[in-house]
Amino acid sequence: MKRLFLLLMLSFPLVAIASPMFPSLQACAKGKGIDKACALSLDKNGYIVDVNSGKKLSDTAEPMGTMNSYALYRDGNRYILDNENYSSAKTKRWVVFGYEDGKVILERIYIFSLDIDMKSGPYWHGYDCRPDARAFAVLADRSFSESAMEALCGDAESEPVRVKDAVSATIPEKSLAVSVPAYTAKLRDGASTYVFSESDEPELSKMVCFSNCLPVAPKQSQTVNAAPLNEVVAQDACKEISASQRLDLCAEIARKAADSKLNASYKNLMARFESQYQVEPEQGKAFMAMTKDSQRAWIKLRDTNCPLEAIEIEPGVAAHVTTVNSCITRMSLERSAYLDKTLPESPVAHPAREERVDLGNVRRVGAGRIGAFVVRHVRTFGDQCLGIQVLAPDASWKVLSFSNVCSFEGKSFNDGYAYVGIEDLKVASDGVHLRLELTPLRSTGEERRQCVIPLRGTEIGELNCAQPSKE
Repeated sequence: MKRLFLLLMLSFPLVAIASPMFPSLQACAKGKGIDKACALSLDKNGYIVDVNSGKKLSDTAEPMGTMNSYALYRDGNRYILDNENYSSAKTKRWVVFGYEDGKVILERIYIFSLDIDMKSGPYWHGYDCRPDARAFAVLADRSFSESAMEALCGDAESEPVRVKDAVSATIPEKSLAVSVPAYTAKLRDGASTYVFSESDEPELSKMVCFSNCLPVAPKQSQTVNAAPLNEVVAQDACKEISASQRLDLCAEIARKAADSKLNASYKNLMARFESQYQVEPEQGKAFMAMTKDSQRAWIKLRDTNCPLEAIEIEPGVAAHVTTVNSCITRMSLERSAYLDKTLPESPVAHPAREERVDLGNVRRVGAGRIGAFVVRHVRTFGDQCLGIQVLAPDASWKVLSFSNVCSFEGKSFNDGYAYVGIEDLKVASDGVHLRLELTPLRSTGEERRQCVIPLRGTEIGELNCAQPSKE
C-alpha cells in the first residue's frame, strides 16, 4: 500500500481541486472604487465608456432597472459585462471581451437560466456562445450586450436545449454543475459543463471549467485562447486535485484525452500515406496495411502491459483502475508522438492521375490561367485545407497535379490554430497569391501574412509567406 500511495502522490499533486476561470475580478463602475487598470467603466446610465477618451461603446444604454441589473468587471486583460435579469425567470448573462486601442474582441457569452420541471423541480440550463474570429461592430439602436448576443448567439437563446448534467456524482458537496449546449459562430457545437464550487447557483467568481469549455484563462492579449477539447478537459479540470477520491476520475479523463490524440495521429498518418503515394497507389496501400497491423499489435501490447503496473493492487478497486489508466495515458501519448514523426507531410505536390472534388461539399472555388494550364483553388466544408489543382484544358481538363495546403510552420490548419482564414486568393503568373489570417493557440493576437504558393509548370511548391502584421 505504501508503494501505491507513493505512486499516486507522484502522479497527481494534491493541491486545490481546480482554478476558477475568473480568479481576479475587479469592479469597473464609476463611483464604486473603480480599479485603476480599468480602461472601461460602466456609468450609472448603463453605458460602457472608455475611461480615457470618454467614448461610449454603444449609443444605446444597457436596459438597467429594478429587475435587470448590470455590472462591469475586469479580470486580467478581459472584461466581463455581468447581467442579472429577474423579469420572468432568473437569468444570468456574462459577456466576456477584450479591449485594446479602442477595439472590442468578443471572446464568449455565458447564459444561465433557472427553470422548473414539474417532475424533477428547479434546474439551471443555458448556452455557451463562442466566436468565429470575425470583426465585431455594435449594431445601430442596440445596446452593447444585445449586439454581442446577435454576433455570437444569434437565435440560440430562443431555442432552449437542456443537456443532462454530466458530473453531478463527482462534484464537491454544496456545488452546482450545469451542462449547456455550445454554439460556435451561431451553430450548435456539442455541449459544455461548468461547476460552481460551494454554490447552488451560477456565480462568476466561482465558475470552474469541467469539460469542453475552452476556458478563457488570464492572458496577455485580447484574442481568444483555444485548445483541443480533450486537452482542455485533462489539463484544466484535473491539473489540480485536492481529494484522493477524484484521482480515478482525472486519470480516466487523461486516458480519454490521450486516446483521442492517438486516434487523430493514426488517422493523419493514414491520410499522409494516401496523399503522398498517388503515383504509386499499390505501394501506398501496402504501407497503410502495414501501419494498420502495427497499430493493432501495439494496442494489444499496451492493453496487456499496463495491468502489470497494477499487479500488486486488487483488481476492480479504484486504485487499480487509476494505475492502469495512467499507464495507458503515458503509452498512448508516446505512440502518438511516434506516429506524428512518421512520414512527415511533404510540402511539394506529387503528380497525380486525378484529384476528384466533391462538388456538393465545395464552399469556395476560383481559377486562373498560367500559360497552357488552368490553376484551380478549392476549399470544402469541414476542412481548413486549401486545395490547389493544375489542369490541362486541352486534354479534357485532366488534373495534372494537385496539392492540399494544410499547415504552416509545422502546425496543422485543422487543429493547430484557434482560427485560420484564407482570403484574397488570386492566380498570377508566378503562382497563387493569398492573405493568410492566423490566430494561434496561446496567441498574442491575429497574424496576417501575404503569401504565395509558387507554380512552375505543373509543379506546385510549398506555401511561402512574408513576415506577419499584427491585428
